Formats: sequence, structure tokens, C-alpha cells
Amino acid sequence: MKITSYLKKTLENSRSRWATLIGAGVLLGLSYLFGSGHGTDTPEDTVTVLEAGRADFVVSVKESGTLEAVNQTTIRNEVNGSSRIIYLVPQGTQVKEGDLLVELDSSEQEKRLERRRLSYESRQAALAAAESRLVIVESDAESDVRKAQLKVDFARMDMEKFESLEKDHLLREAKLSVLLAQEKLSISEQRYSNSKKLADAGFETSSIVSRDKLSVTAGSARLEKARNSEKSTRRFDAVKRYRKLAADLVETQTELMRRKKEADRRLVQAQARLSSASASLDVAKLALADAAIQVNASKMYAPHEGMVVYGGSSSRASRESMIEEGAVVRNRQELITIPDTSAMKIAVKIHETMASDVEVGQEAFVTLDATPDIVYKGRVSHVSLFPDRRSFWSSSKSLVYGAEITLTNAGETINPGASGKAQIVVHYLEDALTVPINAVNTIEGEQIVEVQVSKRKTETRPVEIGIVNERRVQVLAGIKEGDLVVVRKAG
Repeated sequence: MKITSYLKKTLENSRSRWATLIGAGVLLGLSYLFGSGHGTDTPEDTVTVLEAGRADFVVSVKESGTLEAVNQTTIRNEVNGSSRIIYLVPQGTQVKEGDLLVELDSSEQEKRLERRRLSYESRQAALAAAESRLVIVESDAESDVRKAQLKVDFARMDMEKFESLEKDHLLREAKLSVLLAQEKLSISEQRYSNSKKLADAGFETSSIVSRDKLSVTAGSARLEKARNSEKSTRRFDAVKRYRKLAADLVETQTELMRRKKEADRRLVQAQARLSSASASLDVAKLALADAAIQVNASKMYAPHEGMVVYGGSSSRASRESMIEEGAVVRNRQELITIPDTSAMKIAVKIHETMASDVEVGQEAFVTLDATPDIVYKGRVSHVSLFPDRRSFWSSSKSLVYGAEITLTNAGETINPGASGKAQIVVHYLEDALTVPINAVNTIEGEQIVEVQVSKRKTETRPVEIGIVNERRVQVLAGIKEGDLVVVRKAG
């Protein structure tokens, strides 16, 4: 292709097209002010006359970058804290899946694993004790509540028995005592009356009469006592007994509530101890698993076949250690990458003045510093929306944007890490009318070109220009193919 040949010749030229355009404008402006103009004589040794012609015209952005794999597996240090490398596979080694890549000193991780294993076993025992304690507390609580409930049932039965049976029986006994006392008194009174009649007739002695009289007096006393007892039983004893039984029932019910609350409290405590022991065991289990993972993480194996490339930053300002045996590496530090060389890309930084011209999908061409005669084709696959953060601190005070170009014909003969140059095709025109960039000058906002009209005469013509590259300018109107344009030399 024409564009490939053109780019191959110009790929090494990395000057900024805008800097060139500005310099040319200043130079030509001075030339114009000090001797060039319409109808003026032109010394032959201060100018170059070139013919405006048509040709393929390319505008490109050229930047240097580093070759990377589009897809690659990154091996990072997953061990917490800092660790020392005690084995490292040599860089560039072709490894197979499962090959040992890196081994870190795991003595501290193994000690931690043993401590956490002991802690886990201790908490297992604590959990078993808490489970046994809960069973005992549940059994004791059920027993205490049963006993208290039994007392309540007995108290309620005593009260019901008194109300339905004992109260009536007690009152009947008191009433019967009164009736018996009345009957005995009636018998004593009849006997005393008979004794008196017999004594009056001379058939009975006075001592018998006195005895019978005393029996009447004793019977009257017993009757009065029985009546008082019956009254006391009805008005006081029965009521007192009922209230006593009711109070006993209330007391047993209160005791049952206390027993239940106490049982609930002990159960809650036992369950809390069990939950705490279970949670502690879970924490210990996770800690043990983490310690085991840390020990296993001290050895890193190849996840697939590929070539070993050491990770880490090549900048001297980086705080990360060089990847080598004996080096101390931090957690999450990149140690090794295993690239897929079947798809390669070059990462470049685009100056902010050019970033708006670069878009995803644009064609690009790449050469590597090691093999400058080979041109690789590619396309822009990524352009950052935001400037590189590191460019904020650059002494140049210029911002750059990251971009990636995926090679379309890399093959498997190139390895990542190589430096190279990329030329991104921003515009490509076929059969465009162009003139050298130094032939165009700007006067009061108008672009002009000097055209030679005779051997020693020139005239200025306003032109409409199109796109510009590092060397030439596209002319849309104002001159035609074959016109001789003047390029003045700097004096």
C-alpha cells in the first residue's frame, strides 16, 4: 500500500507538527516583511521554488511506547505484610501449567497457622462445654418449673376440696356437737326431774338428786360451748381456713412465676454463652482458614502455559523492590506476568494538543527499536478520557493522555516489554494538492502563498488550506497543480 511505504519512511521523525507550523509561520512572516511581495525581484540564492503537486497525503501522530500483551495473567503476592522471595523462576522461562513460579519465606505464616489451629481446637472444646451446659440448664429449669407447678396444682386442689367438702363437713360437725349437747342436756334435765319427784316421795336420796342436778348444769355448759364453737366455726374458722388456702395458692403461683423467670434467665445466659462460643469458633475457623490460605499463597504456580515476565515498576522512584531472589515484596505487589503473545498492543502517551485527533479504530503502524525495518499494522483500541495523573506533576506542565494500539499482524515472534514507536493515521487523503509547509504564511489572519510568475517576479495569493502534517499543507483553493510556489530560506 502507498500509505504503508509513506509511513515507513517517516516513522522515525517525531517532531511536533504544530511546533513546525508555528516556526514556519514566524520565518515566513519575517521573509515577507523584509523583501517578498507582489511584483518584487527575488534573489535566487534566498528562495527555493517548488511545484505544487498532487500526491497521497497523510496526517499522523507519532509517539513512543512499550509493547504489551493484550491479555495476560498477573501473579501477585497474596501474603499479608512483607515477605522475602526464596525461589524465583528465571525471567523468560517457558513454563507449563502447574510449574512453580515463586516461593516466599513462609516460616511466620506457618507459626501463625499453628497458633490459630490451637485456638480453633480450644474454642471447639469451649463450644462443646457450652452445649453441655445448656442441656443441664434446660433440664434443671424444666425440673424446677415442674415442682413449682405441682405445688400450685396441690394448693388449688386443697382450696377446691375445702370449698366443696371440708367446709360443709366442718360446719356440720359444729352443728352436730350442738345437737348432741342439747340432747344430753335434755336427758340430764329429765333425769333430774325424775330424781326430784322420787326424792319428794321418799324413794330417792338427796345425793342422787344433787348428782342429777350437777349433770344438768354440766350439760348446759357443754351446750353453750358447742353453740359458741359452732358460731366460731361458721363465722371465723371456715373463713380463716379458706383465706389461708387462697393465700397458699397465690404464693405457689407467684413462686411458679419466679421459677419460670429464673429458668428463662438461666436459659438465656446459657444460650448466650453457646452463641458466643459458636461465634468465637466461627472466627477461629475463618482465622485458621486464612492462615492456611496464607501458607498456601507463599507458593505460586503457573495457571497456564506461557513465558515468564517479571512484574514491578522500572522507575527508580518506585518504592517497590526489584523482583529477584532475596528481595522483600509487599502484599498485592505484582511479581510475574504470563502474557498471551498471540495478541499484542503498544501503550503510548498522546500530548494534549494531539489527543482530540486520536480516536478508537484509527489505523496505525508500529516499529520496534530492536527491528526498525519491520512495520507492524495496528488500530487504536483505547484512548483515555482523562489525562494521565502523573502528568499533573511533570515539570513540562503539559498533560498527556494514555492510548493503546492493538497490533493486527504481530504473530508470535515478538515479546512484551520491547520499546517501539507508533504512528497513528489521523487523516489520509488520496491525490491531494499540497505544498511545503514553509510555503504558507499567515498575514493578518489570512493564509497566503508566493507564486513565481516569472524568473525574478513573484506574487502573493490568498489560499484556503485544509489539513497539515509535519512537512506539507493541503491547499483547497487559491492555487492549482503545477504552480511554482516559493519557499524562502531563513536569513
